[in-house]
Amino acid sequence: MEYLKQFIYLKFKMPIIQEYKHNEEFLILMAFLDFFGLENPIGIFSIELYPDFIEAFHNWHKRINLKNYNFPCC
Repeated sequence: MEYLKQFIYLKFKMPIIQEYKHNEEFLILMAFLDFFGLENPIGIFSIELYPDFIEAFHNWHKRINLKNYNFPCC
């Protein structure tokens, strides 16, 4: 029974989790493009998302090893 649970997790649930993480990272990057000096095509719409994404952005930039930059979350 345990092997069946592991198979289902690896075959079906893991790709969904990976896709969710990928989409979340892309959304965070698009929301905070102006902090990297790039033009933000959705800047006027993403300003409302900053309070909601600031903690996720903090975890994201630590995960990709951008600790030496002056971001608003640190």
